[in-house]
Amino acid sequence: MLIVGDAAGLLLNLGYTIRGVDFAAYSGYLAAKAIIRAHGEGSYSSENLSCYQKMLEESFIMKELKRHSGVYRIFETSGVFNLYPTLLTDAAKRLYGIKDSSPKLMEAFRESIKGKTSLASILWNVLKLVRAI
Repeated sequence: MLIVGDAAGLLLNLGYTIRGVDFAAYSGYLAAKAIIRAHGEGSYSSENLSCYQKMLEESFIMKELKRHSGVYRIFETSGVFNLYPTLLTDAAKRLYGIKDSSPKLMEAFRESIKGKTSLASILWNVLKLVRAI
């Protein structure tokens, strides 16, 4: 059995784009080549179909997945989906809320992170994310 596309886990979410359709189409093409080769050999044994795995490993798909493999760890360990949206929302409320005086941008941001995280931690996570993508 040959598994292709998203069923094979061939998806790449970089946060700003998701690749999968191109991976599915090309892995399907590689699977078809492997099946045609096995048909020519007269046997659909796993040994004859194993060329699919080799072709997949040599393809742009696996190169891209390996190149960006650190992205998932960043999304799992940092506050990308919970803390950071909350901090940005809080800073926006401070900046655009109606009050006697308008805070400076950094004042609003510092107040929003107070007691929740540090500026150094945020910068470190941003640096890790930028390096990963």
